[in-house]
Amino acid sequence: MEVVFRNVCKKYGSVTAVSDLNLTIAKGSFHFLLGPSGCGKTTTLRLLAGLEPISSGQILFNGEDVTNKPSSERGIGMVFQNYALWPHMNVRQNIEYGLKLRKLSSSEIKNRVSETMEMTRLTRYELRLPGQLSGGQQQRVALARALAIRPTVLLLDEPLSNLDAQLRMEMRDNLSRIHRETQITTFYVTHDQKEALSMGTTITVMHHGVEVQTGTPRELYCDPGTTFLANFIGETNIIRGTFVESVGNEGIVQTEFAKFRSSKVHGSFKKGDKVNLSIRPGDFRILSSQTSASKENTLSLKLGHSTYLGEIEQLVFPYGEDKLLKIDLHNPKSQLEKGSNIPFEVLPEDVITLPFEQIES
Repeated sequence: MEVVFRNVCKKYGSVTAVSDLNLTIAKGSFHFLLGPSGCGKTTTLRLLAGLEPISSGQILFNGEDVTNKPSSERGIGMVFQNYALWPHMNVRQNIEYGLKLRKLSSSEIKNRVSETMEMTRLTRYELRLPGQLSGGQQQRVALARALAIRPTVLLLDEPLSNLDAQLRMEMRDNLSRIHRETQITTFYVTHDQKEALSMGTTITVMHHGVEVQTGTPRELYCDPGTTFLANFIGETNIIRGTFVESVGNEGIVQTEFAKFRSSKVHGSFKKGDKVNLSIRPGDFRILSSQTSASKENTLSLKLGHSTYLGEIEQLVFPYGEDKLLKIDLHNPKSQLEKGSNIPFEVLPEDVITLPFEQIES
């Protein structure tokens, strides 16, 4: 099922929760909607589910306008953050519930429940009540209940937020496996970047009710188009600079401690324009002591402190007024001395030039 949002807007009085959203959720995709709290994620999901009326625009399912269709007629399966299981019903009964409302035959209900319990690995728990299950098991019951109705679109509203770190990792694997097996178009709302990056085929990032950028996880991480997105997904260094010139498809940017050549330039800039550079901590490489650190894309800074994390050591270099540059060393073999000057380089393809904007605190 392909889902299209066409100029969708949702207002609550004078507050715009979703603004002019134009978005396509491809058939069979595992599409994530990612963003900070209050950005409009859950509102967008509720509009898709038919739980909220839209203020303007259209929602299309395979080209059919379902904007005014009630939720019960959209073929939607939904897993809520709190699971919403019936506490007095066992696992099998909870999964059966939606099928009985649809007045399916007893044999069809039995077959579908058995199929979804096997898929979600719940067969051994079918007679247990929700209170006798772990958080991860309850989440799987809620998922099985949604899958049993064979939805055209599956909606997941932060389903892993109530689980501990280990269970979240296990459930990521389970959800990815189930999506591969079913190929149901799935729309997943979360504020967790790792969930989106590790599971999604496509990610849409929202901020203040507006779509910021849509792409594959790798595209959004490696080539963000705004300072907000670069700073939001993963960890990066945002460095203020002044645009010097364009050389072919690359840009030259002067910062307070180095001049950088960037092969990823988002925008049309002229000499003197203020810009931001985004450079991931892991994209710096230590230069040998004999190599000059005065050419483009090289810098030498005094080490403030470091944090050892096993496979990574993060070096922190103070510069300017209360600013820090962070650099990750992978598989460090020895400790670098605090206060020492260390030369680094970074490749032009790892330097992203972005329109200037203040970073929100």
